[in-house]
Amino acid sequence: MDIHYLATDVQLFSIEPLILAHHTSMNKEDFTLFVSEMKGTGYQCIGAYEDGKLIATVGFWIGVRFYCGKYMYVNNFVVDSNQRGKGIGSQVMEWLEEEAKRLGCKAVVLDSYVTNSAAHRFYFGKGYSISNFHFKKDM
Repeated sequence: MDIHYLATDVQLFSIEPLILAHHTSMNKEDFTLFVSEMKGTGYQCIGAYEDGKLIATVGFWIGVRFYCGKYMYVNNFVVDSNQRGKGIGSQVMEWLEEEAKRLGCKAVVLDSYVTNSAAHRFYFGKGYSISNFHFKKDM
């Protein structure tokens, strides 16, 4: 498996099928708008490839917070549904954690939908714990 940054717009926009499969209520227009806006906020994205085919993607930002110092915030960690259970997520997570260390981060943080018990098992199994609640109010 090859894991690398998605540096060009063509590479970045190639994640669309995985993201739309993960966010079933999102449409292509919103995806394009969101990616364009996210790029301006320091968003970075990586892809995992098997035989030249994108099989997983995850985005992240680097930031600093009082509660944890410099951190990597992981967002939309998606493995192609046909590829799950093959250890791909573990390999991508290992890559992310190594990259976070290389960038001087003291923590990797992420949100997971409260209904996604499979993701919770995955993150708990990787040594993550629930340290905060993330609150949201729609406007």
